[in-house]
Amino acid sequence: LEFRRVLFRSQYTYKEAVQYLNAHKDSYQRIHIADTLERGYIYTLFYQKYDPRKFREQAKIRGNDFGFMHIDSYDKFYFTYKVEDLPTNGQKTLYLSSSKDVPVGVKVLKKFHLVNGDEYITIYTR
Repeated sequence: LEFRRVLFRSQYTYKEAVQYLNAHKDSYQRIHIADTLERGYIYTLFYQKYDPRKFREQAKIRGNDFGFMHIDSYDKFYFTYKVEDLPTNGQKTLYLSSSKDVPVGVKVLKKFHLVNGDEYITIYTR
């Protein structure tokens, strides 16, 4: 039951975070999103109203041993467990991760909170 409450509350936070990404994405070549935040690609697709045909053409998808699929990337969005582990290839990169996983020494651009006031998502750069 608690999981459902957190998931429900977090959906509003995702909407706000994706709206922020949309407003700033043209200033960055890459956007790295942590998989620790459930399936981040679903929220980016939904709240951007991303064209499904374009997604199917661009998406880098791989399966695992259990038959589940993982979206590695599409467009300029990259999804991984630890966003810092992805190479930036020298490109200007925006990061979105769980607030508890933000590394020390980064430039925090925006924090998003659950409806109860708890910090949940942080967007930052290096």
